[in-house]
Amino acid sequence: MTALVSFLQTYAVWIFLLCGLGILIALRMLLDAQRLARTTLFSLEQERAAEQIYRALGVLAISVTLALFVLLIIVVIAPA
Repeated sequence: MTALVSFLQTYAVWIFLLCGLGILIALRMLLDAQRLARTTLFSLEQERAAEQIYRALGVLAISVTLALFVLLIIVVIAPA
């Protein structure tokens, strides 16, 4: 546990930057998928757009969760 906290303290800035990049990529994926969903005519393309929306939301959720996890450890656990 100590090694994990030490690692996160050392590389927290880089982890936050990667999470921010993941959030930006997920938002781009989400916007592209929503644009695709609005412009499609066929149901198969609409299903594909819905899958892309779900994938983008998954990437967004993972990125935000990881950032919050690191923040929690850095702010609450590491000082103790």
